[in-house]
Amino acid sequence: AKEAADRAESENKAKKAKDAAEKAKAEATAARAKAVAEAAKKAEIAKKAAALLKANAANAANEIAKYKALIQQKVTRNWVLPSDKHGSCSIRVRMSATGAVIYASASCTGDVIFNQSAENAVRKSSPLPVPSDRALALKEFRSITFNIHR
Repeated sequence: AKEAADRAESENKAKKAKDAAEKAKAEATAARAKAVAEAAKKAEIAKKAAALLKANAANAANEIAKYKALIQQKVTRNWVLPSDKHGSCSIRVRMSATGAVIYASASCTGDVIFNQSAENAVRKSSPLPVPSDRALALKEFRSITFNIHR
């Protein structure tokens, strides 16, 4: 009887040990599955963040191009030249975040009068158009260079 009781106790301990091992294995599997799911979720979040950053960069590039074109148009409209003068200028402008011209310098394919007329056109165009996004205006439009042709 004692042998049977010892054997039953031994079998009971073995069963408990087996159950504990199976439970530990199941918990480890669940933990790995949870870690994989969390890693996949983090990867998806990172992918979405990268896509958002890319879209924001594209929007900023479009805004920069748009406002540079608006600035060129405004300056060209205000550029007064004698009818016999033609050429092109590279213009460098420093401005405030609101578009007020602080400094303008022109390098033109003509004489001094040509350069001065281009610089005057920039000053006459002040304030220049700038994006309503103040951060973009401060970052990209404090100092710009563009070309105008006549």
